[in-house]
Amino acid sequence: MVEQNKRELTTQQVVVSSRWNPTPEQLQTLEELYRRGTRTPTAEQIQQITAQLRRYGKIEGKNVFYWFQNHKARERQKRRRQLESLSDDQQQPPNNNTNNNNQSEKEEKRE
Repeated sequence: MVEQNKRELTTQQVVVSSRWNPTPEQLQTLEELYRRGTRTPTAEQIQQITAQLRRYGKIEGKNVFYWFQNHKARERQKRRRQLESLSDDQQQPPNNNTNNNNQSEKEEKRE
């Protein structure tokens, strides 16, 4: 009898989804809410957003909560990288000025 239970378990397909994958409609709605200024939704807002997004597919409140948290963190990280690259560009002297200076010096020596 135990052997029969083992066979049943191995033949049954168990579908366990460990990760939420938003549908294009869910993603579009979340991004629109973010663009309109929603950064850290309240528990009540999360429930409302979740109910709205459920029309497009499976979703839980925690998915909405973590999406906003991650999106905000990625935006901050992107902004920080852009600022760092701007400051790096300003600190490096341009290369083409050195060639112009050398030519000016050569011309001055000729005169």
